[in-house]
Parts: sequence; C-alpha cells; structure tokens
Amino acid sequence: MARLERALALFLVVSWRIARWMRLGRTVPDLDAGLLLETEEWQAASILAKKPVPKDPPRGSTR
Repeated sequence: MARLERALALFLVVSWRIARWMRLGRTVPDLDAGLLLETEEWQAASILAKKPVPKDPPRGSTR
C-alpha cells in the first residue's frame, strides 16, 4: 500500500502544478512550463498524453 500512496501523492502534486500552469496561461498565454514544473514532470506529462517528448519545456498557447 505504501507504493500506491507515494504514487498518488506524486500524481496529485504534478496535477496541481499542471492545473496552476493552465490557469496562469489564461492571463499569460506564452508562459513556459519550466517555471512551474520540473523537467521530469513535464516530460512525464507528455508521455502520459502519448505525445512526443519535446526537447524544451512546452509553452502555453501561442495566439
């Protein structure tokens, strides 16, 4: 059970940071994900979304 609890804690932290990036991106559309997420976190998010992992941190929407 301890492994599951650690995994859930990690997922909660990462998902909270992604949600914060999304909310901040509404006011600062070109916000760099590297400001809020560690390299491993945004890379893991790309892998979970089944997208290629970019070399540089992703940025918010470019309008």
